[in-house]
Amino acid sequence: MPTPYEGPVGPTVRSRFVAVYPFARVDGSDRMLMLRRAVGAFAGHWYMVTGTIEPGERAWEAALRELREETGLVARELWSADFTDAFYNPADECIEMVATFVAKVGEDPLVTLNGEAPPVTLNGEADAHEWCFLPEVLARMPFAGHKRALAEVWPRFLDGTPPPWLRIPLPEGCPLPEG
Repeated sequence: MPTPYEGPVGPTVRSRFVAVYPFARVDGSDRMLMLRRAVGAFAGHWYMVTGTIEPGERAWEAALRELREETGLVARELWSADFTDAFYNPADECIEMVATFVAKVGEDPLVTLNGEAPPVTLNGEADAHEWCFLPEVLARMPFAGHKRALAEVWPRFLDGTPPPWLRIPLPEGCPLPEG
């Protein structure tokens, strides 16, 4: 007679990453910042800001920190994207759940001075950046989950008005102190 399996079945589920979709108004049009990864398995591929949540850090704090570390940009508005990306990580036999955020950057979330993009300072994780229109972003993103997220994010946050409950109140004195 078969005995019931007493251990966990299938991969574990964990959440240790964030993804940030940075947007700015450039020359009167909404654009998203794309970064070209410089190192690792995905070198040469374009992506949004991503990173790992540090111990004791909230996901939204990690999003602000990663945005600042990877690009030098400070979010003027931060929103929950109301979307969680998920992917299978075969190296660790787990399903990774990625908290996803939208950051509006620039001197003003809707108006950038002189029609220019906010200046970006890369930290070495990326070797190039571009402020892209939606078709360019979709063509460059290598992962289906990122494209699905963008299909939700762009119309809600750029073509429409996101619900106010998705906005994350930024602390006084944002950006967060260096940690």
